[in-house]
Amino acid sequence: MKAIISSIILFLLTGMLSYAQVGINSDNSVPDPSAMLDVKSTSKGVLVPRMTIAERNAISSPAIGLLVFCLDNNQFFSNKGTPAVPNWVMVSSQWLNSGNNIYFNSGNVGIGVASPTALSLQVNGKIGASYGTTTAPGFTFDNGIENTGFSSPAAFSISFITQATEKMRLNQSGALGIGTTSPSITAIVEISSTSKGFLPPRMTYEQRNAIVNPAEGLMVYCTNCGSDGSGVVSFYENGSWRSVALTCIKPVTPTAGNHVQSNAQIIWNWNSVPIADGYKWHTSNNFAAATEMGPATTKTETGLIQGISYTSFVWAYNACGYSDPVVMTAQALLCGTSFTRSHFVGTVAPVNKTVSYGTVSNIPGETAKCWITRNLGASLQPGSVSDNTEAAAGWHWQFNRKQGYKHDGTTRTPNTVWITAINEDAGWESSNDPCSLLLGSAWRIPTLTEWTNVDAAGNWFDWNGPFNSGLQMHAAGYLNSSAGLLDNRGAAGYYWSSTQGGSNTGWHLSYSIGSCDLLNPSKANAFSARCLRD
Repeated sequence: MKAIISSIILFLLTGMLSYAQVGINSDNSVPDPSAMLDVKSTSKGVLVPRMTIAERNAISSPAIGLLVFCLDNNQFFSNKGTPAVPNWVMVSSQWLNSGNNIYFNSGNVGIGVASPTALSLQVNGKIGASYGTTTAPGFTFDNGIENTGFSSPAAFSISFITQATEKMRLNQSGALGIGTTSPSITAIVEISSTSKGFLPPRMTYEQRNAIVNPAEGLMVYCTNCGSDGSGVVSFYENGSWRSVALTCIKPVTPTAGNHVQSNAQIIWNWNSVPIADGYKWHTSNNFAAATEMGPATTKTETGLIQGISYTSFVWAYNACGYSDPVVMTAQALLCGTSFTRSHFVGTVAPVNKTVSYGTVSNIPGETAKCWITRNLGASLQPGSVSDNTEAAAGWHWQFNRKQGYKHDGTTRTPNTVWITAINEDAGWESSNDPCSLLLGSAWRIPTLTEWTNVDAAGNWFDWNGPFNSGLQMHAAGYLNSSAGLLDNRGAAGYYWSSTQGGSNTGWHLSYSIGSCDLLNPSKANAFSARCLRD
């Protein structure tokens, strides 16, 4: 016997020294080149260490991949963690973890069920996480009969549990209960609470109306649909939005928009208001006889007498009634007649002022255009080319800025922080054009080409040319770019075009006692505005 043991030891040592490999066999074959240990037999197996789970867990610093067989459950385990933090994982296919509650059997999984059959997943009890000493949050699969699996799908229900309190249940009839475990069989959803309410989607009037193809009965909370701008519940019915209130709320009065005035025609415009189903328009204060406009906010009135001012009325209405009318006035403008505008202090006009503007056409170089015969904001025609009064000068604007400035010779209004430099690659945009904003959308600041044509055709060589023309332009001065101070009033005139020279310069018509030129100085200067329309 000792000889046999010695031979085996010698064989092992020889194999290790010769090949750095070990082969255990009865036919003296060489170990496979890929194996450190090659055991070959047709009648015997390899027996790994056998121990209890407690003994396995007591192994100190088990190596990664260490393999043992546990006698407690007759399963192989391998350490997939680290020596410092072991993680013993079951190797056999019947068990998926080290406990006794998750099973795998022929493609089926059982939780708390040792032999799941004919099901993909069979559950007995709760699925959830431990929350303190209470099993929560979680949810229960419960068929109401055995509390085991889904063996009775017709009676299946799901409960969602938070800290041991059931918060929501979907029962076997398909009814969802929130805050109740027994939703009514007449309801698809029942919400129960004594301390909280139901919060529908919240959105503005504009966001609500932007919903594409709203479903009949769709409900939202509109944050500004009340007559005073407050929030109300809205629902969609018969092609329009309705508001739900304790009292019926009719719309507020619309406000006038910018009307488009032309010879013998006025395009009336007004602004939409919340909760209005539609609008009516008429030439007199008579809602019953008014023209139905539906949701439209514009009306074209034709066949008018040129140069005459007209009045129209617009009401907003809904199922609760109609608003007071907005009274709108405008002129069917014939070029060559005067029209009056009331300007109100704000982001365009610097002060409140009502101005009567004359109009003129047939100006050489641009004969088809209609021009105003005084500067924008000027309450008087100039008495002479060197008139240095504020009333004749009117207001001044920096390039592509809609805010106008009045200067009485001492004080600039508004006396806000002055913009000393404007650097932007843009001409005068229509949204900032004070002519359009103060006179109507048909009016605008002239282009460089239009000023060039008028200057050339009129043979303007000094300030007498502009003043003696039908435009009656004088030396209104300007506000300088450095501080917004008044310069050259009574000595020179400066009139913007809508064309930029560069990112920080703009073209304008400039004249004095000895010159008349088209120049492009800093956009931060504030020059006069003379308006025209096509």
